[in-house]
Amino acid sequence: MTKDFDVVIIGGGPAGAVAARELAKNGRRVALLDKQKERSRQRIGESLPPAARPLLRRLGLLELMNCDAHRPAFANFSSWGHGALDVHDFLQDPNGHGWHLDRVRFDADLVKAALDQGVVLITREVSRVEEKELEFVVSISGGESLKARWLIDASGRSAAFARKLGAVRVRDDRLMAIYAWVQPSSRDRDARTLIETCADGWWYSSRLPDSSRLFSLHTDRALVKEGLDGKWLESLRGTRHLKSLVPRKFSPELHVVEAGGSRLSQFGGKRWLAAGDAALAFDPLSSQGLFNALYSGMKVSELILKELAGEISTEEVVEQYSSRLEEIRAIYLARQTLYYGSEKRWEDSQFWNEQNRNLKAVAI
Repeated sequence: MTKDFDVVIIGGGPAGAVAARELAKNGRRVALLDKQKERSRQRIGESLPPAARPLLRRLGLLELMNCDAHRPAFANFSSWGHGALDVHDFLQDPNGHGWHLDRVRFDADLVKAALDQGVVLITREVSRVEEKELEFVVSISGGESLKARWLIDASGRSAAFARKLGAVRVRDDRLMAIYAWVQPSSRDRDARTLIETCADGWWYSSRLPDSSRLFSLHTDRALVKEGLDGKWLESLRGTRHLKSLVPRKFSPELHVVEAGGSRLSQFGGKRWLAAGDAALAFDPLSSQGLFNALYSGMKVSELILKELAGEISTEEVVEQYSSRLEEIRAIYLARQTLYYGSEKRWEDSQFWNEQNRNLKAVAI
């Protein structure tokens, strides 16, 4: 049995859900393929900067933030380049405060918003994607097939389907995050977002909406392999600013995830585009990953709608979308190179030397 759609989207995270909602809101038939079980798991702490407010308002999704699941973020404090804490106070931002998110709730609300516009959610496995002259045929478990004029890969950093269509994922560096959640002690009333560098990388900590605290060390893949993860707690207790937040009795259950920036060698092709982390992934230091997922989901839908209406060609869709992502990428790399280069206290550090070398290479 084959079902016809205008667009099939693979991946129901923020980029996929936003793209699906925007397309369906404008009368297009959209299938959203996503394994929902994976989205019910706890996620590493995630935040949205104040700049996301106008974007959410433009998408008609700002009301999703008006719930108890998310916690306002009023400031970032960072010890970077020197021992003192610098303050970035969001109260001085014209867009107001940011948010610490319950990502499970946030992602679920975005999918629901898409379904409310008529998007068809399919939770079965994709077995094959065939590229034909004027359409894609997506085979799913159970013997069904989906035909679509456009395919959007919003499958995350794996970019699983874009890579099958010929794209190659290019990593900027080997940054990894080693993290753990902890129930804070009663004396921990610190609601700040804290960043602090050390010889082997940089630490991030914040209180999450469920009142747990996240501690995350961002370091090089090679150092993880050498066993730095076993020294994780020792490194945390050696920090200047974060150590006071560490519970006396703390046996962390550590998790490791890739955290470096990356890109696809091409952001689209004949009737397909990649969105969110599948197209561009960002170092969490930039606070740009989730924002870009929302933005790129909106942008792909905007351009595909124009093509389906006969206003622009398929080639113009890919050209305009790729040009915009290249602009975003260039600005991001310039800022990352500048920021990492400003930390000069660890001249003999394998991490800092390698990170600066990698960023300078990809920024050329």
